[in-house]
Amino acid sequence: MSSDKIWWYAKGDQRQGPYTAAELKALVASGQIAATDMVWKEGLANWVPASSVAGLFPSGGTGAPPPLPATQVGSDQAAPAPRRKMHGALKAVLWVVGALVVLIVIVAIFGSNDTKSPSFAQVTSSTSNKLETTSAAPASTPAPPALKVGDTFETPTFQMQIASAQLRQSVGDSMFGSKASQGGVYVAIQWRYKNISKKPVGSFDLPTLHLIAPDGTKYDPDLGASGSYATELNTNTKVLSDLNPGIQVTDADVFEVSQEQFNPTSWKILVDADENAKIAFVTSDVPDTAGSANPTGAYGASGDSAASGVPQFQKDEPYGDVRTKLLAAGWQPFHANDADTCESGDPRCEGRPEMESCAGTGLANCKFLWKKQSQVLAICTVGEENAVFDGICSDP
Repeated sequence: MSSDKIWWYAKGDQRQGPYTAAELKALVASGQIAATDMVWKEGLANWVPASSVAGLFPSGGTGAPPPLPATQVGSDQAAPAPRRKMHGALKAVLWVVGALVVLIVIVAIFGSNDTKSPSFAQVTSSTSNKLETTSAAPASTPAPPALKVGDTFETPTFQMQIASAQLRQSVGDSMFGSKASQGGVYVAIQWRYKNISKKPVGSFDLPTLHLIAPDGTKYDPDLGASGSYATELNTNTKVLSDLNPGIQVTDADVFEVSQEQFNPTSWKILVDADENAKIAFVTSDVPDTAGSANPTGAYGASGDSAASGVPQFQKDEPYGDVRTKLLAAGWQPFHANDADTCESGDPRCEGRPEMESCAGTGLANCKFLWKKQSQVLAICTVGEENAVFDGICSDP
């Protein structure tokens, strides 16, 4: 069953589904779903009235058709005035005049006189300063710049950015987590979009993400893993409400793919919106060092591999071991000017000047900054007593 089929509706005690968003709209348009019927999709705690789903009903969710045009009312419509018949002699005169006009035009264009008639190319060049001859090759339109992870781009409705893409073996936390299957790897993507139009956008018309393999195969997100990752990142994506003008949200999608087949130099991220866009993980002129051989690779704000020269780490690896690997690889602790102060006696950050922040509640997340030449790397950990590696942070 396609992962796009996530919608159900109910009439009385009869459930129908699952359907895609487009199929659900079609059922509304055909009158099979009324505004008072209940609908549900994966991720909703309870069934909700169909009228509460933004973008499902075109005008207030009533489902009632508009009034018939006046031309279809019937007997009350006034009959059109009868057309007057043209007198036969007058009609003949008009035919003759029309034929003479056509003949004059033809002679003016193709007449055989001593002056050579201009060619089509000469006529074109006399009316435009862009096309001088028809035989000249048209000017080539420069190709738009290739988009990559970290780039901000726009459509008529949205401003969007794929903020980060990571290769992960697991996502989420201890309470709500997902782990990749044997032989698989998670492509975890954090992205954001903003409504730059002047009208609200319904939930059915918001952008969606897919992965595109080199052979054109389209992959849909793993709903369970995406939910776990959204919880980990604490996103604020819209579910059943409009995205109003000027509002920006963050979203998260996770795709499970074959670790052996996935190659970030040839796979693309497809943004499906009012205008589609394909996003590259890395540029063609930068070697990939965060590919399938490194299950914790990350692609960050530069669009190129954020793991260039970064050792391989394992999920839940003690931060002390991570620190040793970084020092051995030539990375140096980096202390940010606005870093938090490490509390006395806190084993997570004591004696570690690279600490930028450490939370005292929840998962006890910490962020540590490292620098190598001009590159800054952020390492995120969890754990109150013993900080363990959780991933390469998307925002250093």
